[in-house]
Amino acid sequence: MSFDPSDSVDKRVAFYQEKADFQQAEIEEYTRPLRSLLVARGLLLLTLMISGLLTLVTQNGWAAMIAGLSFPAFVWSAYRHDNYERLRHVARLVRQNHLHALARLQRHWDELPVLRTEIPEEQKPLAKDLDLFDKASLFQWLCVARTPMGCDALRDWLLAPAPPKEIQRRQAAVGDLREELEYLDQLQLKAQLLSGSKNGPKQFVHWAESPRWLERIRWLTPTVRGLAVASLLLIILLSFGWVDATVGGVSLCSLLVANFLLTLWYAGRIHDNFNSVASKQADVLHYRKLFEHAANVPGTSSFIESIQSGLNAGQQPAIDSIAQLGLVMSMANLRRGGLFGLIYLFLQFLFLWDFHWLAVLENWHRRHGQHVRGWFDALGQLEAISCLARMAHDQPNWNFPTVADLAPEDAMVNAVELGHPLLSDTGRVCNTVSIGPAGTVLLVTGSNMSGKSTLLRSLGANLVLAQAGGVVCAEALTLPSLQLATSMRIHDSLADGVSFYMAELQRLKQVVDHARERRASTGPRLFFLLDEILQGTNSLERHVAVSQVVHHLIESGAIGAVSTHDLELANAEGLQGRCQPVHFRESFVHEDGKDRMEFDYQMRPGIATTTNALKLLEMVGLQAEESPPEHRVR
Repeated sequence: MSFDPSDSVDKRVAFYQEKADFQQAEIEEYTRPLRSLLVARGLLLLTLMISGLLTLVTQNGWAAMIAGLSFPAFVWSAYRHDNYERLRHVARLVRQNHLHALARLQRHWDELPVLRTEIPEEQKPLAKDLDLFDKASLFQWLCVARTPMGCDALRDWLLAPAPPKEIQRRQAAVGDLREELEYLDQLQLKAQLLSGSKNGPKQFVHWAESPRWLERIRWLTPTVRGLAVASLLLIILLSFGWVDATVGGVSLCSLLVANFLLTLWYAGRIHDNFNSVASKQADVLHYRKLFEHAANVPGTSSFIESIQSGLNAGQQPAIDSIAQLGLVMSMANLRRGGLFGLIYLFLQFLFLWDFHWLAVLENWHRRHGQHVRGWFDALGQLEAISCLARMAHDQPNWNFPTVADLAPEDAMVNAVELGHPLLSDTGRVCNTVSIGPAGTVLLVTGSNMSGKSTLLRSLGANLVLAQAGGVVCAEALTLPSLQLATSMRIHDSLADGVSFYMAELQRLKQVVDHARERRASTGPRLFFLLDEILQGTNSLERHVAVSQVVHHLIESGAIGAVSTHDLELANAEGLQGRCQPVHFRESFVHEDGKDRMEFDYQMRPGIATTTNALKLLEMVGLQAEESPPEHRVR
């Protein structure tokens, strides 16, 4: 189902709630036979054990017949039980994903997983100021990727603005996928099933790029093959009586001891190699299903084509190579095969089974290992674009921005009805705002809690989404290619002996230096957002310091916005005629003998005309009291 821009949030919520309820019904449907199958499985196992024991002890024909019938019945019940368990597990994951979609629509942050990702040190201030990561962040809200490569790709897109041509490619891919909800759901599910394995894709990629283990012990492979051939020949000779039983038996026992010692010494390292690829057979099955689904990605955009090219790199497509790997790993993990475990022990100690399949696995590594990272990178790109596509699907009234290479004198950000993407539809107030061109700054004034900081974060978050390739929370947004820099949430550091004021100065120095670097390069210009900076000093010096910082940024060709309580900043030396002042205001309502402050969060032109600091002091009961007569100043 696709949503229409006119669809209300309630309609979208009802859609996902209905899907979650359907999955809950399926879970209950799978749970009912599980109980009876579990009981049947236990009874059949008990019957098999008792009848088998009676057969061995009494040689009773009826007991042997019951044992013969109980065994296939037990295998059938175990298979059916495991199948229903798997179906219930999948239904639970699908239901969970629909509930997460509900939480994203309603901005219920406690109901969404917090996905951790490594952030470069130099990017942490920006990430913190704009709520890009951790709880109640853009990343938490956007990310439906489940492989490490998908999460990393989305992280990089949020932190590093793409060039305009790449943004257009991603927008076209989002347009291809935004209506393919079933495909996006299945992609998320298949990646989720893989991510639930003990050893995930990162370990597989590391193994594919590591030196092959057997090549470092060159004598081992010919020795193992020689011992296996010797065991096979002895078994054949003994079977046909072509060798003395005593001599053959002693020789075979000697080979078994040699095989046991080799297994004891090397089995751990061999199994580590197997586990790096897949700790169990289902892991490779999940790899195969995920790559098969990825290979069938719908769309004709160049970005989609590049994903398909990445999945087809190498001697054969990823799906075919992974299918071959699945056959290899089914043999390599025979020891985990339950009833086949006994067969594995026989094959291992007679013929050194693990060593031979490791050789086959390393042959696969030789032919395909150098392409594995490329396959997973393509998969990560697909997961990242699916995050943006799902956002576009669930927010049908949001729009693609226009991002273009513009001359510095034409560099402007123009937003129509722009709101904060992390606020719910019912709690969001939108504003139309323009910033630029170079040589000017948007000066945002207003009283406490009126909306100044929210406007700055709305600008920053939407610029991040725009340059990642997604839709934005606005009716329209046009911008040049920009590099963001912020100073909003500064803390002192007791460990480093840095005061709040010095910490903020250091951050502002980084922003100014960044602006100068941007001007000296041919890349994107700097876009700065400064929120009530330099609060750690007196008002007179703050006025001078802030005006100097803003003057440096303007002279460096940067554009951006500054929020402040300093109503005289627009007239500061070096800023006269270069500030574009806007403001927010509040109103007071007196009801039931109490004053209540209200905000409409609407941006208006000009410098703020109201303040509320003293009124807030009075409202919380800290207003000034009249001094006793003897203490009054005459």
